[in-house]
Amino acid sequence: MRKTVISFCCLILFSTIFSYKVWAKYEIEQTYLVAKIQIDQTKPIVKVSYSTKTETTQEVEVEITTNEKIQKVEGWTLEENQKTLRKSYIENQKEEVKIQDLAGNITIVEIQVENIKKNS
Repeated sequence: MRKTVISFCCLILFSTIFSYKVWAKYEIEQTYLVAKIQIDQTKPIVKVSYSTKTETTQEVEVEITTNEKIQKVEGWTLEENQKTLRKSYIENQKEEVKIQDLAGNITIVEIQVENIKKNS
């Protein structure tokens, strides 16, 4: 009796355990167990800090720090560690920033710069 080699490849999108059966040419049934695969489905945890919260005539630098590596955000500087974003504001502004980790999980954070006083 010849040995039959069968390879099986699949993409698992969700964390699960499953088995599949393979029937060889000689009707020999074999069951293979595929181990549980963990997929990151946790949103990044973010912390927002401001260079100053008191009234100022200078620009305000905002820093967003996360607990895991994140993707680039347009208009923001992503630090080398891929966990810190920075942006400077020269006028008061509210902005929602979409923080997305490398697995695609999203956290929305609201930035509020309200302490820049314009010179008259």
